[in-house]
Amino acid sequence: MIVDIEVRDAGAKGLGVFALRSFRRGEFIFRRRHGRIVPNASIASLSADEREHLCEIDFGRSAVFASSPSITASTLARERSARSSRAQDR
Repeated sequence: MIVDIEVRDAGAKGLGVFALRSFRRGEFIFRRRHGRIVPNASIASLSADEREHLCEIDFGRSAVFASSPSITASTLARERSARSSRAQDR
């Protein structure tokens, strides 16, 4: 369970990732695993799902993330509920 960060509404920007504690400079927060690296020149040939889960690595390459990322809306809802329950238990 992710307890150091949460995803919540960031107003007009959509969703944002917010720290729930202080982090040291350079400290690892979380990781998303990618399925494969593709040249940016081949992005047009990717499926709509692959293009939706794409992250630029550098000027020439991008990473295609798995279509079911580790942080999903249902995961976030479960984590919020668990956090709320723990707070009520205190």
